[in-house]
Amino acid sequence: MKHNVHLYATVRVKVKDIEAESHSDAMCEALGMVDINELFRDVPNAQGLETEHAEEITALLVDEVGDEDYSNSQYYEWVTGDDAEQEFRPLHPYDELKYVQRPYKDLDVPYELDEDVQTFLHELCRRFDVTFTGGCRAFYTAKEWELLGNNHYKAAAVIVHDGGDLSYLLNLDKCDSREAVQRYEMALALAEEHELWIEHLSCVSAAVYRKESPSE
Repeated sequence: MKHNVHLYATVRVKVKDIEAESHSDAMCEALGMVDINELFRDVPNAQGLETEHAEEITALLVDEVGDEDYSNSQYYEWVTGDDAEQEFRPLHPYDELKYVQRPYKDLDVPYELDEDVQTFLHELCRRFDVTFTGGCRAFYTAKEWELLGNNHYKAAAVIVHDGGDLSYLLNLDKCDSREAVQRYEMALALAEEHELWIEHLSCVSAAVYRKESPSE
């Protein structure tokens, strides 16, 4: 039996250097400048696949040019009503990118990372433009990790389990170029700035500890 499988993959379209008085104005301008349907329609597909826009924008991210530490960056949800009015609702930085602090659905354990650890993860993702987690949930507390059957790393502030962009930042064995090694070293330096250190666990996971905490 043959089947047609539709992969609803999320892509990022960056519209640069928009002059606007506010984030909302900048987003309206960007939406008016880009025809996403045309972006996909005009791209030659070497794999012989059919592609088209699925008529959904899951989130928008606004950076302010010159804001090097991204302190004014914000994610938004685009909401359109029946009366054709549109609204941009601020999102938690991880909401639409699967970096969501929430309990694992099968475990009755609150997933609450300390604020300093969340700050480090947010800065790491923003500084290195992390937008893809390989389809998995990225962050776990040590308690959640233990209840999932992993008996080590109980002193970790957070376990990062990721097959996407983060894995290239936290695991040296995935660095296949000088640039990748430099990014890895910058990620370690960022952890150092936050009084944290990183232990490589596997090609898709790492443990983040506070400096005073030993590995297990």
